[in-house]
Parts: sequence; structure tokens; C-alpha cells
Amino acid sequence: MPNSIATALKTVLLPLARRPLRLVLQLITVVVGTGALALALGVSSRLDGFVAKLDSGGRRIAIANASLSSSDTGTSGQAGIEWQNPPIFTAEDAPALKSASQAIREVSIVNNIPWDRIQSGGKAWRVRRVLASDERHAEVMGLRVVAGSFFGGADVAEGNRVVAISEAAAKSLYGGSAEALGKTIGADRGIRNNRNVVIRVAAAQAARSGAAAGGGAAGGGAANAIAARRGSGFASAALQSAIETFTVVAVYADATDLERSAYGIPDMIVPWTAARQRGRADNAAVRTLVARADAASLEKIGADLRVDVARRHGTEAKVMVWEGDPARPQSDLLGRARNALSDFSALAQALGGLILAIACFGIASGIAVEAADRSRETAIRRALGLTVLRSAVGFCVDGILTALAGGLLGLGLAALFYDPVALALDPYLSSLGVDLGSLGGGLPLRALLAPLGGVLAAFLFSLAPAYRSASGPIADGLKE
Repeated sequence: MPNSIATALKTVLLPLARRPLRLVLQLITVVVGTGALALALGVSSRLDGFVAKLDSGGRRIAIANASLSSSDTGTSGQAGIEWQNPPIFTAEDAPALKSASQAIREVSIVNNIPWDRIQSGGKAWRVRRVLASDERHAEVMGLRVVAGSFFGGADVAEGNRVVAISEAAAKSLYGGSAEALGKTIGADRGIRNNRNVVIRVAAAQAARSGAAAGGGAAGGGAANAIAARRGSGFASAALQSAIETFTVVAVYADATDLERSAYGIPDMIVPWTAARQRGRADNAAVRTLVARADAASLEKIGADLRVDVARRHGTEAKVMVWEGDPARPQSDLLGRARNALSDFSALAQALGGLILAIACFGIASGIAVEAADRSRETAIRRALGLTVLRSAVGFCVDGILTALAGGLLGLGLAALFYDPVALALDPYLSSLGVDLGSLGGGLPLRALLAPLGGVLAAFLFSLAPAYRSASGPIADGLKE
């Protein structure tokens, strides 16, 4: 048995030793080809995983009490949408819409609120986006709570002033997620955005105070003068009276840039009942909802919801459904991102496969030359009983060994350059909100297909020229 193994190794290795330069060149081409394909498969695996993560748990869709307008009226986030006035949705529509379509798993209320600035720790901050929602929002949007607990149904029912914030907001405001819990955030009710209104309110308060103190026209005149001189003071007092305090009860993990842009994931979330001024009617308008739905067509979901809403609210009720940011129905960012990532993944794999195929053609041409050089040896072995197929497979073994050695070296090379390549691609993918360099991890298992594909391709490409050379007439081979 040991003698047969030694004979086999000698049969394989001696021909390789006779052509060291050709072997080195073939190895280099296979290493480059396999490395390129492994890198392409690795990057495409990350891209496909990124897209799959977006859709894990179902699609995130928006449901609005509105319809698309006939013309685009501006460049704001809500351009092209025509809201129904007065709105007909209420809090009871969330469970009703969930029951209206079998594809919908859960529904949550969302309302935008104007928190342009907040106060915390004696400092003023600007916040990108705040949403008013209910206790189901974290589940619907796939938000992972990393500290505290997301507000519950009791907080929504009672309109408690609590808030859930993102990790980035917690770090900016308080230095970390754990440190943010229990802290308070001061937010105005929108009066701050109109200083003229504040000044007029302050002047009216001063006039009433002056009239009560001085009486008559003289008192009124004095009050107007005081208001003119101290308008800024009264404005400050009016602004302070508009500040409402919210307590941080939860911190959720930051979304990716693509998720934040495509789905409108905010920096802060408060109970939608707490976003109203105190003393307002409890039955406040609900214009928009978000839902987590199975991978069904949006047209089918929209049709089911319109039938349900028409049955409960009348045939004039407006309902529209889209995937993505509830404030931007016209945006196709998610669709463009999916298409771009899919195209990029396919292109990367195609280029890697092409490079490896060229390398394997090089192996095949080398096998053809080797078979021609050894035609006399092959003829003698065939005369002694060696079949054509076994002779051809023997030539293919050379190519398989070359492809295997080059494939393993190429896989190691791909693992070495995998992260740098992902980082180099970041500028091209950042416009889509995709950051491959931040996903971590080594070369994905999909990259193992590269050396396996190289070995299979080398065998298939080498078999035809090897069989053609080995099947020639024995007499012709002996004359060589």
C-alpha cells in the first residue's frame, strides 16, 4: 500500500517538477482569480445580508388618512400628499386595520411633533426628528431596547410625559445609555417657533396686569409702555410656560443610516397622547400609522384596508399605503437601495467569476501543452493497458492540484484583504446609507465557494483537451 501511494505521488509530482515556471504562472493566475471571486462573494454576502436584515420580520409600511395629490406642491417631506380634513382615523383604527388584512402583523400610531429644540442639563439642543407613537412602535419598527423599558400601554392611556431616545441621543446628552435613564428633557409645545405670537401674548398679559393696577386709560397706557420695554422678559416667561418635561425611560439601539432615512426612524419617541397640550380633548386626530406586514403586495394590503375603512367610515374616506418613511410617501429610497445593492452584488460576483474562469482556462491550456509533450509516454501506457479515460483523468489531476493549491492561497489572500476592501467600498455605498466596514466579522462562508468552484472549473476545462490528447492513435504517439 505505501508503495502504491509513493508511485501515485511520483506520477503526479514529477511532471509538475519538470515545468516549474509554468506551474508558478498558473498558480499566480489561480490565486488572483480565486481571491477576486472570494472577495466578491464575501462582499455580496454582506450586501445580501444587509438587505435581508432590512426585511427580517416583515416589511415596514405606512398607512395614511390621505391620498396622492394630482400635482407636486413643493419639496418638503409631505409634498404630493393630500390629507383628509377633517381626519377620520382615531386610536381605534389601529387594531381595526390590523384585523383588516391577514398580511399585517401589528399596527402603531405615529404623529410628527415639532421639537426643533430641547433643553437638558441647562443646555439647548437641536433634535433631528421626534415621533409621537404608542407602546407597539418598538415592535413594529424593529427597535432594540438597550437600556430601560419602552413605555407601555398605561403610559399611552394616561398621557404620561415619558420618552424613549436613541443611543446616539443618549451619548450626546448624557454620555451613555445607562446614564440617560431617569433624566429629564424639556421640550416646547411649538410656541417657540413663532416669536411674534409670544411677544403678542406677553404684551396682552402686561396690558391686563397694568389695567388692573392703574385702572382706566392711564393705566392701560402705562401697561403698553411696560410691555414695550419688557417684551423680552415676558416673552421669556411665556416660553418657559410652554416647556414640558419628559423623563427618559428607555434607550434603543441606533438604526443604520439607510433605515433611519428610509423608514423615518426618529431620535426620540413619546406617547402620542402626551404630545398634546394638557386640557385638550382625548380624541385627538390620528393621521398616520405604521405597520409590520408579511411580504405581500402593497396593492393587496391597500385594497383590503380601503374596503375596511369604507365600511367603518364611509366611502369618502381616504387611505393610502406605501413602504418606508411615513412622512415621505413619494420617496423611493428603499427601492433604489435594494436595486443598487442587488446589482452591485451580482456585478461583483460576475467579475470575480470571470477572473477565475480566465485563470482556469490558463490551466486548461497548460494541460493541453503537457499532454502534447507527454504523448509518447501516454502511448506506451495505453499500449500496456491504460484506458483513455484514466489517462485523461491523470492529466486533469495536475490541473486539480494546481487549482486547489492556488485556491487555498487565494482564499487566504482574500481573508487578508477582506476588511480593507469593504472599507474602500464605503464611499461608494455611503450615499445609500450602507456601511460594510461597520458590520464586522471575517470572510463569510459563501467565500468557500471560490476555491471549490476553481477546482471544479479546472477539472471541467482540463478534461476535454486531456481526453483529446490521450485518445489519439497509439502508433502516432509512439512515433513522437
